[in-house]
Amino acid sequence: MNKEIFDQYLKLIKSGNPALLLDVRSSEEYGEYHLNGSVNIPLNQLKMKMPRDYPDMRLPIFVYCQSGYRAKEGAAILKEQGYWNVNSLGGLA
Repeated sequence: MNKEIFDQYLKLIKSGNPALLLDVRSSEEYGEYHLNGSVNIPLNQLKMKMPRDYPDMRLPIFVYCQSGYRAKEGAAILKEQGYWNVNSLGGLA
């Protein structure tokens, strides 16, 4: 996990600013372990659920997964959808 980017997330949260910690792993993986405060939207549901659940395209979003691959792919999907403050944290491993 990219510590510098995670520190940016923590700084936003501690200062009272909204930010989304997004876990793009499967629901099963999320159920086994996840970061406190994270929201789970599996990668294959991202295109459908994000605009509906989080319509603010300016919301800072911090994406993570298990190894980093899905986080990078998820961040790219979000940017394609018009979210402009998207950061890939990489993986938990």
